[in-house]
Amino acid sequence: MSGFTSGDGSFIISGNKPTKAAVTSPSILRLRFKLTQHSRDKKLMCSFREYFGCGNYYSQRKRKLGDFIVDKFSDINEKIIPFFKKHKIFGVKSLNFEN
Repeated sequence: MSGFTSGDGSFIISGNKPTKAAVTSPSILRLRFKLTQHSRDKKLMCSFREYFGCGNYYSQRKRKLGDFIVDKFSDINEKIIPFFKKHKIFGVKSLNFEN
């Protein structure tokens, strides 16, 4: 998993700013872990869901790709992050993870 993530994984933080009409609404931040591989590796990608007990596999048929995505904050915090603290990511993606 760490090797795949070094090549084709992402840790994404996105957010929405409150609109002018809803000044009292807080900003919403979302955290996502995404790993992309060729569609021929669907079985492998689905095995990550079984291993971690979270996330989903999404097929991009037109591009012959598939994504393993974890969106739930508690799953990222309790399962994904501890995994990568134990099994280090190397290369530039390690900086992405540390941030």
